[in-house]
Amino acid sequence: MKTLLFPTGKHLVEVPCNTCDATYSLSEVAHRVAQKFENIEYHLLPMDEQLPEIAKAWDVTQVPALVLIDEGEIVGKVHGYQPDEILELYIQAKMKEEIY
Repeated sequence: MKTLLFPTGKHLVEVPCNTCDATYSLSEVAHRVAQKFENIEYHLLPMDEQLPEIAKAWDVTQVPALVLIDEGEIVGKVHGYQPDEILELYIQAKMKEEIY
């Protein structure tokens, strides 16, 4: 699935939920894990009126969620909290990136 929001590069994008404690834990883990990869940028989508439209377009069925985007193509999604090690392995597999 293509997205115009991040058309180039590799991105780990968090789709948040403002009423969920897992969002805060997931944000910390996602940001920390993304920093371990040289070529992946982390983004937290803002809680605004466009968020439901973006989530629907990306087929995000549960929040919080992480969406992996490689050159504008959605290559993976993770729903809910994930520990560092699991998220690292998932990103490596989906993005074909190595931790530096």
